[in-house]
Amino acid sequence: MNSSKLSLAINCLLWLSITPRSLCDAGMLQSRQDHLNSGLGAKQQLSDSKEIDVPFRVLEKRLESTGNQTDPKNTGSSDTKDPQNSLDLSPLALQEASKHDGKEKPEQIPSLTSPNNFINFCISGAGTLGNAVIQNGAQTKKVNACNGIPMGMIPAPDKTPSLRFFSPKNLDTVPAKKTFTVSISVKNLDAGHFTAPLETYFAAPITLNEAAVVIGHTHIVAQRVESLTSTALLDPREFKFFKGIDSPVDKEGKLHAEVKDGLEKGVYRFSTMTAGANHQPIAVAIAQHDSMDDVIYITVE
Repeated sequence: MNSSKLSLAINCLLWLSITPRSLCDAGMLQSRQDHLNSGLGAKQQLSDSKEIDVPFRVLEKRLESTGNQTDPKNTGSSDTKDPQNSLDLSPLALQEASKHDGKEKPEQIPSLTSPNNFINFCISGAGTLGNAVIQNGAQTKKVNACNGIPMGMIPAPDKTPSLRFFSPKNLDTVPAKKTFTVSISVKNLDAGHFTAPLETYFAAPITLNEAAVVIGHTHIVAQRVESLTSTALLDPREFKFFKGIDSPVDKEGKLHAEVKDGLEKGVYRFSTMTAGANHQPIAVAIAQHDSMDDVIYITVE
């Protein structure tokens, strides 16, 4: 076996340790070699300036520990083939699960499938349903929209955000038309981070900080209800108070929002609504989990 073939075989064995076996066929060997040559598995420059060979598995963990994973300088290579600037799907990012519908039980519906991570979903029949537009960083108030930006990082189950109202407490009464402060206790959220909501809405993936918790923010929203016992459905578009909190948690692990001039007399549902920096909902790593957000009901009189 010549040195070139031997190199390809070794690279294939390395790739099999981190990638489904079906991808390591003759059609993928050269693609993998191209990725290795482009800097993903080739020589990397470490912080102590020593140049060594770094396998992709190690490099992947290094990338996960950086603040901005889409920044080419984080790869240690200035190669123009940087995958974060490419319009092609890297084989390293391919998710095999999306090729299968997963249907095993009668009560389950088959999943949509895709051989390419749904990269062009927003120009498919499902993605254009109802004359949907491409989201493109804008809030769409009257039409359907399709967003092709990946979900991004999903925190480990023990890093899932958790929020609770600290004050007022559930079923409290506050005076009408008088300023009061809402305080919430926060865990596992790097709070106070949000991007321009009219230009970058859902326009980038969720990211984690060095402690592996979501970088994002939360909101407090109040909606009037008929009574404390009412079960009537509410219109999510209608609310009496809405505040995105742009500050980090204080030393006691709390966030605060002032309800200036208070509210009219009535019964209100207060909710937290937590999001990533680009205002997107936060996904949870496991299906069975409790709500990360909180709800209370108060009376204003």
